Amino acid sequence: MPELDWTESVYDIPSQGLERTRTATAEECSSLAAALELLACEAVKARYRIVSRAGGRYVLDGTIEADVTQECVVTVEPVPAHLSIPLNVEFVPQAGQAEDESALIDPFATVDVEPINNGRLEIGRVIVEEIASNLDPYPRRPDTAFDWRDEKAAEANPFAALAKLKDRTPEK
Repeated sequence: MPELDWTESVYDIPSQGLERTRTATAEECSSLAAALELLACEAVKARYRIVSRAGGRYVLDGTIEADVTQECVVTVEPVPAHLSIPLNVEFVPQAGQAEDESALIDPFATVDVEPINNGRLEIGRVIVEEIASNLDPYPRRPDTAFDWRDEKAAEANPFAALAKLKDRTPEK
């Protein structure tokens, strides 16, 4: 089972568009926390609008709000975080996709491009990917500092031997 099995059928989207608010269940949050290696996922809520465009394309605009708990990289204590993520995705028919998938990746694009799979828009997968890419890669508690020195590396410094000689020179 995918973490968020939220899909929309293109056949169910009216001509004026579709507005939806979805909230993850406790089971979906638990599954998402496990998949993203989080201590916890307390809540996920998505508000979005889907409108059709020419050529069988659909545009998804909205926001994701998520409350998650990660592990501090220094102390391994819980670090709560609130994510507010904008959604801006264009779904295109698979026949309209480029032969080379890498041609779809534009680092300067303001809209992500996703395929339409069998007449379905995989909203849940997009939301999970957006949450994953917006997590702090090195979460740290605000009051935690990382102060580590490699003593062996300091001794290996070629100038460390000179510093020792300097300390042994008699003063005049």
